Amino acid sequence: MNLLAYLAAFGGGVVSFLSPCVLPLVPGYLSVVTGLDLDDIQENSRANAHRIIVTTSLFIAGFGTIFVALGLSASSFGQLLRDHQSILTRLSGAFLFAMALFLLGSLFLRAPWLYQEKRFHPQLAGWGNAAPVVAGVAFGFGWSPCIGPILGSILGIAANQHRVWAGGTLLDAAAGYGDGASEELIGALLGDVVARDEMVVATKAGVSRARGTREVNVSRGQLIRTLDASLSRLGTDHVDLWQVHVWSEETPWEETLGALDYAVSTGRAAYVGVSNYTAWQAAQAATWQRAVPGRAPLASVQVEYSLLNRSPEHELVPAARSLGLGVLAWAPLGRGVLTGKYRTGTPADSRAASPHFGNYVGAYLEPRSAQVVEAVARAAEGLQWSPLEVALSWIRDRPGVSAAIVGARTAAQLRGSLTVDECVLPDEISAALEDVSSGS
Repeated sequence: MNLLAYLAAFGGGVVSFLSPCVLPLVPGYLSVVTGLDLDDIQENSRANAHRIIVTTSLFIAGFGTIFVALGLSASSFGQLLRDHQSILTRLSGAFLFAMALFLLGSLFLRAPWLYQEKRFHPQLAGWGNAAPVVAGVAFGFGWSPCIGPILGSILGIAANQHRVWAGGTLLDAAAGYGDGASEELIGALLGDVVARDEMVVATKAGVSRARGTREVNVSRGQLIRTLDASLSRLGTDHVDLWQVHVWSEETPWEETLGALDYAVSTGRAAYVGVSNYTAWQAAQAATWQRAVPGRAPLASVQVEYSLLNRSPEHELVPAARSLGLGVLAWAPLGRGVLTGKYRTGTPADSRAASPHFGNYVGAYLEPRSAQVVEAVARAAEGLQWSPLEVALSWIRDRPGVSAAIVGARTAAQLRGSLTVDECVLPDEISAALEDVSSGS
């Protein structure tokens, strides 16, 4: 019995000490334990590989500690302890010291700032607890099937030139917009028109229309493949903000969030976020990412938010503020309705008149929304502003909002939003608009 106890303690210690040396030689084992493909393990940086190795070795070291504790506590081990008290005391002390080093080393190597290469921009304003991203008005690089590829390229580059000259730096796209066309337009802009480091590039993955219908796939493998394709179209080695486009019940959320960890640890993304998540989904995802050191913390949540849709204020915005997430408001102009263009009818060249976006815009062409639009128009007349400036200023200044993403279709439309940075909405008008839009 003494021999078995001694072997258990000795074996546990040996396994604990040797595990960091053995694990690098067994990539197949690492693949099973971590869930990474062999190619993914080989592509990881050296620091990230060390993080995986030390983390895994701690599990083995834990079993070794249990064996030692059982061996020392066994009554049949008492005689052996008395006979070799000096040697065993030194061995136990050395083992505990080594275990402490393993623990400290693990925490050190799991620190995100060691394996996550962050790229800061001098123009960025900080928001949230996890990342700095542009505050104010940003440019949403969406895609409309009503605009031809050639015209879209010309307008996209021209519009972004104006936006950059005006001080804007955030460009938001998605792999699912025009099957990657929005990213290709940004790729044509970067480098040739403006330096990559002057821009904050954000994109999303998880939604595709490659087969003609909307498909959602947020599995880990699909997300990573989509990100690599996005980087190729953008002509860059990283994006500043990578977001999961939508929540899906078809894929375990732990798997989806694992793709975000991989993107950050391999340098493909500086920061990560989610889009179109409900409050509980965003809270669950953010809490999961913060639960274990080394996971990539969420930086943002993107959601539709405007004077015509204030539902995010009920739960999502408070949750985001509590968790330190920046809120990116898309469709801040109520899908274009808050510009006042539909006050007297539907222009023939508007989105509401198109077969693709008729229902999308039509949701806000009803009496309740019309009251809000009239209030915005009256405020604009009094301030000698445009309705666009009033609506954008209101959403820009809402608590928790980090940026309002404007989805302009033409350079002329975008130029109209550039003056918002100079607009300061009076408190009494902001309060009046809040009152008339309550319940939206």
